[in-house]
Amino acid sequence: MKTFSELIFAFFMKNEIITIEHHQIEMRYLHTRIYDKKLVEQLRQSIKVFSQLQPVYVVKDKDDSSHFILIDGYLRVLACKECGLDTVKALIHEENEEQAILSILKSDQNRSFQAIEQGLLLNELANSYDHSLSELARLIGKGKSWVHRRLVLVREMPEPILEAVKAGKVSQWTAVRILGPLARANEQHSNWLLEYLEKNQASTRQINRFFEHYKKNSKSIRENMCRDPELFFNSLLQRDNDQEIRKLVRGPEGQFLDDLSNIVKTVEKLLNRSLELFDPLHSDDYKKCIRLKISQMMTLMKILNERMENDQRRSQTNHSNASSARDGDTTNKPSA
Repeated sequence: MKTFSELIFAFFMKNEIITIEHHQIEMRYLHTRIYDKKLVEQLRQSIKVFSQLQPVYVVKDKDDSSHFILIDGYLRVLACKECGLDTVKALIHEENEEQAILSILKSDQNRSFQAIEQGLLLNELANSYDHSLSELARLIGKGKSWVHRRLVLVREMPEPILEAVKAGKVSQWTAVRILGPLARANEQHSNWLLEYLEKNQASTRQINRFFEHYKKNSKSIRENMCRDPELFFNSLLQRDNDQEIRKLVRGPEGQFLDDLSNIVKTVEKLLNRSLELFDPLHSDDYKKCIRLKISQMMTLMKILNERMENDQRRSQTNHSNASSARDGDTTNKPSA
């Protein structure tokens, strides 16, 4: 199967790159793309310096031969517009829209489609051309489970969340891992959090910690968290700052003790789960893997213990030498 880059190269060899004006381009599948502000800016900077290096991918509009339907290159077109260019370089796919979409889905090895974009394109094919799941899988050379997962992703995701992802306001990860599950549990809570995230920046780590705290707390606290997420994120930031200050005060010695304490806690958890971990029904490979990890841990702990003992012996030796030196100085002093 050819990659998307190989297809583009083949088109370049067979077809002349044409130049078309923006008003000739129909952005029919814009709703299947995720807007990426950073990527558009990178493309804009590249086009500004080097002009448009890679053409977009179009098919002729069967109802108007002077117009073209954009299949791939939506962010590139937006970047060209932002650069003030009146025209765009394009390659024409000689087949119809359906075949063109199937081509980019089949040849996505070098094309960074996100799973939601793939799902939206598959859903478009299913709705517009009445393809079944099995037919779609066959046409693009993927497994049925691959197609099913992506269709479910876009069909079951609440519309406000899906629109926020497409607009680039929340990430696919946040939508799938946080907002989707939250909406299934409590739609209002999900809407409140989504409204906040659409207007405010929050890292993946912060959002994940928010959800972990949400799952552990009572109904009243959950509602307060979602009504005012900023209060939680600010308290989280303050807590992190306090922890950093404590680390600075305690120094590396304090951090070392904290790390050892975490190891002890982890081992205690493993002991509490030992009956489950050493279930006779587990495979020999699984048990072998456990024994290997325990052996590795014991080896590392032995090395750490030896270092501690060597350090203690050095300290005792230094202390003994210092005491002998002081005794020698006293003995050699002349009497009054």
